[in-house]
Amino acid sequence: MKFMRKTLAGTLAMLMMIFILSSAVFATELVGNFQYPEFNDTYENPGDFILGDITDQELIDYLGFKDLKAESWYLRYVYIAYFDKIMKGKSKEIFDPLGKVTMAELACISAKAHSKLMVASSDFKQVKGEAWYMPYVQYCYENGIYDNDKVDSGKISLEKAEDWNRAAKRCEVAGMLGRCDTFIRRAS
Repeated sequence: MKFMRKTLAGTLAMLMMIFILSSAVFATELVGNFQYPEFNDTYENPGDFILGDITDQELIDYLGFKDLKAESWYLRYVYIAYFDKIMKGKSKEIFDPLGKVTMAELACISAKAHSKLMVASSDFKQVKGEAWYMPYVQYCYENGIYDNDKVDSGKISLEKAEDWNRAAKRCEVAGMLGRCDTFIRRAS
């Protein structure tokens, strides 16, 4: 049964990606008035698929992050993540592309990516007195992106389940991002 659910989830994820990519190719308008650039047949950089002939310097100027370098492999992905409001910089002028990601930031990125993939309009409202990241952590927990047996059994609160300000391990990044394309709703 578990294998069948995973197979079905994988198939649905593939169908969703095919649908998203095919609709992106033929779309003339994204949310709002943003117009896709003209597409060509060859892309030296996969990010060119979406951004067309926009130069690296134009992207850097638009983003305003002084620590981004032209010709870097990640530049166009930084733009896409920023444009889709999945990530922002450490400050107005610093993105810190080679920096570490905290568990709180990972929860924030994962929640926003999952919300976009599931076409859900999630409003991550912060409760007064609560840490900025708790709405994202709660979303990740409720949607099966973050899992913790001690929280499940009531032995520990979600807020105290992790040191949310520590650097995330690569396996944690892979685990949470890998579950962003699944729909698992926990009973509240």
